[in-house]
Amino acid sequence: MNAVLTELNKLGKASAESISKGLNIDLNDVIDTLWKLKNQGVVTVKNDIWQAVAREVDKKP
Repeated sequence: MNAVLTELNKLGKASAESISKGLNIDLNDVIDTLWKLKNQGVVTVKNDIWQAVAREVDKKP
């Protein structure tokens, strides 16, 4: 979810205040951002569930 909120902030679709309060974030912007992150390989969809893609730094030996 952090990746989605960060991307929304970058796009000017959500401010730090709206993110912290959970207000004024358009669901369509969230959906568009999820698809953008999917295309970038940041998230995947498995069995209709959005999941973050494990990064190398997150993987434990």
